[in-house]
Amino acid sequence: MKRPNLLELKKKYIPLRAAGKITNKELAFYLHMTVQHCSVLVSRYRKEGDSFFVNGHKGLHYNKNRVKQNLRDKIVQLYKDEGCTATFANFARDIKDFYHINCSARVVVSALKEAGIKSPKARKVQPTKASHRPRPERKHKGSLVQVDGTPYDFFMDGTKVTAVGAIDDASHSLLGIHFSIAESRMSYFELFHQMAEKHVLPESFYTDWSRNFISVARNNAKMSVEERIEYAKEHKTEYMKICEKLGIKTIFALSPEAKGRVERMWQTLQLNLPMMFKRRGISTIEKANGFSQDICEWWNKYFSIDPLEEEERYITPPSDIDLEDLFSVHKEVTTRHDGIFSYCEHDFKIDGLSWGGEKINLSISYRNGFRVFWHNSWRRARLQDGLQRTYGDTLSNTEYELLAKTLDADMHTNCVCV
Repeated sequence: MKRPNLLELKKKYIPLRAAGKITNKELAFYLHMTVQHCSVLVSRYRKEGDSFFVNGHKGLHYNKNRVKQNLRDKIVQLYKDEGCTATFANFARDIKDFYHINCSARVVVSALKEAGIKSPKARKVQPTKASHRPRPERKHKGSLVQVDGTPYDFFMDGTKVTAVGAIDDASHSLLGIHFSIAESRMSYFELFHQMAEKHVLPESFYTDWSRNFISVARNNAKMSVEERIEYAKEHKTEYMKICEKLGIKTIFALSPEAKGRVERMWQTLQLNLPMMFKRRGISTIEKANGFSQDICEWWNKYFSIDPLEEEERYITPPSDIDLEDLFSVHKEVTTRHDGIFSYCEHDFKIDGLSWGGEKINLSISYRNGFRVFWHNSWRRARLQDGLQRTYGDTLSNTEYELLAKTLDADMHTNCVCV
């Protein structure tokens, strides 16, 4: 026996209840509904009459393709013209923010697929790899921050620049990002300086075994993990000295997969930042660093999550610490008999110093450039030879760039104004 549908049951029993021939409880039994909902249906029937049984959508024109074809064509053309490197979902979000084209990601994806365009992250058959069990997030913001750097063609001009960034483990928030010509101590120190100004220095950093963070012995490959750590404690890097002053612990990852959160962050940024820079005309490191705060805000808007616990565990640096001096690369040198000191195979001389044996403190940072400290004051130094790269010199690309910028104000006399 075929059971009547719900509409037929409503047409049969609701008029009976409206006429008082059955109770709400009986109506609920026949319609398999609650008594309260049956009361609402009867009330509507008394107001609307038999039109109550007619579906409200009946007679309305339904356009299956609500998004007009010209808008779909515009989306496809934008993707092609920009040479977009972002995924379809990210592109849908970008055109909403930048071009104010308000349509769903589903519409964008279908339009691009119909045009025969493949996503740069389309799934490919991969060989089976050993799975890494994900490590659960820390419960508190500021408990752990993952730090890493990546070289990439962010400006889409064939030249790779390096970005260093920090992501909070508990909230997935991007706390800071800095661009430079190469990964170096100064790049990370500038990143940490940004974090200190934002009051987001963590209890612990999670890093790799880069020489920017830890001293590495020549026979490092033959040493156990415990021996490497003991060697690093005996030969402390400037990074480790800074962390000691601030009371920050460091955890060293044994593999890239161990710090997967920051690695996945770079995958997302490498897909999105080139297009963000291109749309805004950003093509230099200086402009990219000026846009760094906007990058953090964009990331935190779309990718950050709520931590498991509300309490924050960011630390506050002691008030008596000079942050600009703390987050600078320091080196102590001694003058020769003629008052000249050497730094990375380049000779410098301080005005008024012509004897040897004097201790000179050098300070190098992105914010203050190359500075010379002697007798409790910043001094003026002269570069004795021309600033040029030589084969085998120990001057890093970052240090060379900073020296060149500092000297640029007075290249004819080769003076460092400090």
